[in-house]
Amino acid sequence: MAFNRARLVYERILDECPWCVDAHVGLSMTYRYLGSDENAFRHARIAVGVESLATSALWNCGELLWPWRGKEYDEFPHLIDRLEQSRDYLQRAAATSHPGAAHALISLWTFYAVTQEPELARVQLQEMGRRNYFPAVVTDRAYNYLAGLDSNAVLLTVGDMDTYPVYYLQEVEGVRTDVAVVNAAMLGMWDYAKKIRDDGKAPIALTDMEIDLRTTGQE
Repeated sequence: MAFNRARLVYERILDECPWCVDAHVGLSMTYRYLGSDENAFRHARIAVGVESLATSALWNCGELLWPWRGKEYDEFPHLIDRLEQSRDYLQRAAATSHPGAAHALISLWTFYAVTQEPELARVQLQEMGRRNYFPAVVTDRAYNYLAGLDSNAVLLTVGDMDTYPVYYLQEVEGVRTDVAVVNAAMLGMWDYAKKIRDDGKAPIALTDMEIDLRTTGQE
């Protein structure tokens, strides 16, 4: 109900000011949470067309193009082109000085984790650390998560702030690298489950074919 009200407000603003970047960004995010990726992508692209450095719009475009979201776009029929365009949007968003660039760096980490490019994923965590995106209270909590675990434990996470600070401590600071960190929400994303399996830290005994069937919903 709240998102439908927000949609009506943003649409009313755009009736008066069709090129209002903030309204297009807001409407894009609203449609995204309403489950209408196509409309979300359309308004995000309009915002980028008006303001090429609209960080939130660039970030939203990048994530909406993720193939593992399950939405098809006629203008991106080829997987490689779609992945490259997604990465380009996210890199442009991450390169801005806007605070929202932190979201783009997190999304780039996710992108590279899912496409099994661990070195590039690590670079995003390093950049988040360099920009001080993880305040002490966040990294302290992440450290406490890791410190009390048994050797070679598996830590299941779900959200952003219980996942990325932990990965940062492991990948950048070298803290408790014996622990397998598994984001349960990401296990349905393409090759992320394969990455976790191949790291050898978590007990995933599925073949590539079995993982592909589960992540594409073709069981």
